[in-house]
Amino acid sequence: MLLARKVDGYTAYSSSATDESVSNGTKTPAKQGEKMRQVPVMLHVQAFLLSLMNPSAEGRFFYSKEDGTGLVLRYMLLDPTFHFRDIVEEARAVVLAGGTMSPMSDYEQHLLSYLDSSKITTLSCGHVIPPTNLLAVPVVKTTSGADFNFTFENRNKEETIAELGQAMLAFAQHIPDGVVVFFPSYSYLDTCIAAWKRLSPRTSNFSFWDSFTNIKPIFLEQRSQQQPSNQPSSSKEAAVDSVLSAYSTGIANNTGRGALLFAVIGGTLSEGINFSDALGRGVVVVGLPFPNPHSAEWKAKMQYISSKEAKSGGDGKAAAREFYENACMRAVNQCVGRAIRHKGDYAAILMLDARYGTKRIQDKLPKWIRGSLVGGKGVDEVKGLLDGFFAGKK
Repeated sequence: MLLARKVDGYTAYSSSATDESVSNGTKTPAKQGEKMRQVPVMLHVQAFLLSLMNPSAEGRFFYSKEDGTGLVLRYMLLDPTFHFRDIVEEARAVVLAGGTMSPMSDYEQHLLSYLDSSKITTLSCGHVIPPTNLLAVPVVKTTSGADFNFTFENRNKEETIAELGQAMLAFAQHIPDGVVVFFPSYSYLDTCIAAWKRLSPRTSNFSFWDSFTNIKPIFLEQRSQQQPSNQPSSSKEAAVDSVLSAYSTGIANNTGRGALLFAVIGGTLSEGINFSDALGRGVVVVGLPFPNPHSAEWKAKMQYISSKEAKSGGDGKAAAREFYENACMRAVNQCVGRAIRHKGDYAAILMLDARYGTKRIQDKLPKWIRGSLVGGKGVDEVKGLLDGFFAGKK
């Protein structure tokens, strides 16, 4: 590490000397006071070389071509058990704490699998709010009575997007102030917007899009490809702040109409952003954001988990499926946790997909949400629940 910092310091010094400019015959030194890189470049090289020393079974290398950056080489650690075990064995106790750790079975099965279950204690805390300040509903039926089905094979169908539009109209009319809607991907958000600008609700000559804006103004999360990886983090934060500021102003200036914010699960607005009070009276999650099982990274991870479980005498396919579902639900839990940020706050959380009505999926929700969860409902039933919930909060 010391050598890496020395090399980085020399590089920074050489660069500063080279950047000196000559103006009116007088040398003017380059800007002073610029912060040095917190992590020397050579440390990244060092970390990469050290990863080569890991047993081949523990990780995989992946390469890809990306615009503007050339060839990108990545290393993915498939099994963190060995690297974390030293910490566990040297300590009297290890505490893993976080705001969104559910489902927690992954930590027991893939990080601490060598420990006896009696040595592992899990705790899922309640929320500071009373259960009556949260309405959590699996919305399993469309306005026509069919199941909400946002599987990859079904979600792009025109009737599915139209039914989603009908549901969004109902929610926008029955939820006051701000409503944040999380889509499973940027591409699906684009698909829905394009369809909603073309299709119309059953009882209107206006398009879905125009109908939305007649109820609440719409704001959109900036797409990730509009934020290059080499863009300074301050610029990305400014882009996020710009959207949030416009959304907040839209709610404040619309005399009770509120606003709609369309965002993406795993995007810039799904983590670390607080939609408290009027900014998030409603959070809507569209579908289940399963990772792409055909990507090289996920294929490698699933194959590794399946193989490891099978070698220990277990059901490899079931273990891989469990891990896959947990990754999806952890992303969902991250989104729904954006609302309700203090003890006096209240909000409705609506999860659209028939699969949210199953016990298997509901068991992966945080304890504080499960305590306020009602049975799976259709869109028309949800409208009545929303009216009653918010009427009691006035």
